[in-house]
Amino acid sequence: KSAEVFTGGFPADYGGRISSVINILSRDGNASSYAGHANLNFLSSKLQLEGPISQNLQLIATGRKSVFSETFKRFLNQTVPLSFYDALVKATFKRPDSQDKYSVQAFLSRDDLKSSDPDEPDYSWKNTSAAFQVNSLLQDRLFVNMVLSGSKFDQSRDPKASETISPSSTTVKEFTVRANATYYTDSKDLYFFGFDISFPSVEYKLVTRFGEQKTLTSTNPEIGSWMRYLMQIGVLRADIGVRTEIASLLRGRSAKSALQPRLSVSLDIDGNWKWKATYGRFSQEIITVTNEDDVIPIFTPWIAVPDNLEAEQADHYVIGIDGNPMPNLSTTFNGYYKHYSSLVTYNRDKVDASEPDYINSKANA
Repeated sequence: KSAEVFTGGFPADYGGRISSVINILSRDGNASSYAGHANLNFLSSKLQLEGPISQNLQLIATGRKSVFSETFKRFLNQTVPLSFYDALVKATFKRPDSQDKYSVQAFLSRDDLKSSDPDEPDYSWKNTSAAFQVNSLLQDRLFVNMVLSGSKFDQSRDPKASETISPSSTTVKEFTVRANATYYTDSKDLYFFGFDISFPSVEYKLVTRFGEQKTLTSTNPEIGSWMRYLMQIGVLRADIGVRTEIASLLRGRSAKSALQPRLSVSLDIDGNWKWKATYGRFSQEIITVTNEDDVIPIFTPWIAVPDNLEAEQADHYVIGIDGNPMPNLSTTFNGYYKHYSSLVTYNRDKVDASEPDYINSKANA
């Protein structure tokens, strides 16, 4: 249905990330008639089916699969080792006596990078997820959204005959309960408040340079709550919010990283242009560990921030202007400054086994 990308300064109802987030909304199936769509091109094939199951229940199912490996092999006589597939199924039920809506959906995908060279490793990425969602208008001005979801991400590296690369895998599992309420006022101001509780489980299997097999596991619940207030006074709009990472406080993290203010303001210049500025503080407890010398890492293991270190934290400052220079053209110019007051990095000065593998450091971007 839509995809919203926040490259910095995202609102208070998003947490657990210090760089950017993507909010993807899937649409409901057609409620009035059956429809289908098929597509085949040089890169992939796609099939989509949708329609009503009953008067108040509709379904949509869609899937894709790559075909470009055969395309390149036939036309260019070259083999592309990458392949993928993904599928989504969603069912939506609308109560006939109210505006309440219930939906359940499932998603799965897989990407493979397999080389014909026995000395080059093979890589695989798999995603599975399922969610149950309730949308309800409890009162004339109070809208509630609740979501129960679970997901699993698997990534593996098979060295095959390589003598320099070791086998490795990483898995991230997560179960989340999320509730969000929106209250509408006479002045058209909006109040948002909600919470999310998640139970991420992280596993990283590796082989050390000495041939020792190690497994790093962690399960740390994350609890967050937020409040937002959207207001407008003439040409001025403001989004004022605060997010609290409750689990971080219980874990002994600093209050500075757990209490996260968010502010976004915009000013209409005329009918087509507006200035905007955003500030926010963000933190995350799960990180990737990659070779810092790799420009584009292929294998990215996930681990939890060690208990003896502070969670990663960043402050975002964003200023920009967007508008429509022509009727059919929109443009946006943004400037970003991100101060990372806490990052988890390799301890490059480690000389003894008793010294930590990771330390907290700072950076700017």
